[in-house]
Amino acid sequence: MKVIKNPDELVGTPYNKDTFHCWHFIETCLDVPKLDDIAIETAQKDIDKNKPYYVELKTPIDYCLALLCGKHIGIYYNNMIYHADRDMVKCETMRAMQRKYPIITFWDKEN
Repeated sequence: MKVIKNPDELVGTPYNKDTFHCWHFIETCLDVPKLDDIAIETAQKDIDKNKPYYVELKTPIDYCLALLCGKHIGIYYNNMIYHADRDMVKCETMRAMQRKYPIITFWDKEN
């Protein structure tokens, strides 16, 4: 996926459910479709309706999307997952994320 901004640059950015949640983070870092109606309250529906734009990967690649238990989303990079958590953008190890989210799937844009 084309990178617009390295997610490392956003670690520590404050979370805001209206102006900077997990999908806003994704849009800031990666070349993904800009979505007008994404809302934190409807995250699962938003993710599901946009899955046709992506293909599921068997193994993650840098800068792919990481879908976390189908209800949260982040960016996989360098064996870490970057995501906008409830307080700020964080970078966490795969091991830590697998404890929090036992089902993680990886997605990339269709070519």
